[in-house]
Amino acid sequence: MRLPRQAGFADKVQNVVVECGNSLYQDALDRYVDAETVPREQLQRVCRDTTQSPVAGDDFSACESLIDEARSINRNRASGKGVQ
Repeated sequence: MRLPRQAGFADKVQNVVVECGNSLYQDALDRYVDAETVPREQLQRVCRDTTQSPVAGDDFSACESLIDEARSINRNRASGKGVQ
């Protein structure tokens, strides 16, 4: 989780591949990380409705945390704050 917050990371990396999610919900995921409003229930389907089981059984927090981090970084960039 620290790597995306490193200075210059967001300027060099345009895409991050998340293999813990379901591509059927890619549109909702894209809208969410672009800081659009997406219902949390719809977003949770990205990580929970998948054939890729989480490492800890039903612990989806790592996948969801990564998605939230990407959204936070994009919001900061859009507001001119940049990655800190």
